[in-house]
Amino acid sequence: GRRKPEIFAPGLSIESANSSAPCDWISKTGTSMACPGVSAGGALARQYYMEGWYPSGTPVPGDAFTPSAALIKAMLVNSGTSIEFDAMGEPDVLPSIKQGWGRILLDDALYFPGDDPRLWVADVADRFDTPGDTEVHQVLVLDGAEPLRVVLNWTDYPSNPAASIRARSLSAVRYSAVLLSILGQT
Repeated sequence: GRRKPEIFAPGLSIESANSSAPCDWISKTGTSMACPGVSAGGALARQYYMEGWYPSGTPVPGDAFTPSAALIKAMLVNSGTSIEFDAMGEPDVLPSIKQGWGRILLDDALYFPGDDPRLWVADVADRFDTPGDTEVHQVLVLDGAEPLRVVLNWTDYPSNPAASIRARSLSAVRYSAVLLSILGQT
């Protein structure tokens, strides 16, 4: 099944522009305050690939590519870090209906020089054209003390806007992104 939310960002008492008064700010709470932070994270993850930072951790123009929406979402989900207690002080563990896969923390998902973790991605279009298609990637984990995160994400083929029921099948998958990263303990 699907789990919502996938990821979250702070949305409590966020200072924002006040639309009622020019050059003023207001403190607000809610998803409308959290969404810009997640959107900005997606934009930064996209810039990381567009400028060629992957896989070396430094900008190499020859490594630049346009990431799919599936890869950007996979990066955001992979960056999730656990918030140990909910707003009421109750313990909460990942994944949960309160925080999904955690609070967005892109530094845990993107690789830069000096980082121990490594990152591997496969961002492919139209990989699975027929039912039963498979793809296998073998990963050798050298240090069992470090967690291995694997994120599989896809973008559904657009439905006909006039359709009353929007169905999805594997033959309708346009892009898939597989993201592997080894995260350090904090």
